[in-house]
Amino acid sequence: MNILEKFFYISLGLTVDLGKKLGETLDSLVKESKISELDAKKIKQEFEQTTQRYSRDIRSKFDEFIRKTLESKKFVQHSDLQDIEKRINELEKKIEQKN
Repeated sequence: MNILEKFFYISLGLTVDLGKKLGETLDSLVKESKISELDAKKIKQEFEQTTQRYSRDIRSKFDEFIRKTLESKKFVQHSDLQDIEKRINELEKKIEQKN
């Protein structure tokens, strides 16, 4: 796992922890009658929607970064390697048939 993947999963973990803390804080505020249950529910829903959007955006940007990095470094993709192996096998068969 590279450093960017670690960063992604760490940020995801922190977001989950933050969500738990937010839930606990909102529950406490509701019990103390400082906010209504409806307001707490709205805040939780907004947080979940925002974090889901954030997660999708980060994942998309991460995938794009990896794709561009691989293209710029001219790494062989698995599908290209499979095509080359197939061509080698075909050539080996032709050579064997001629002998």
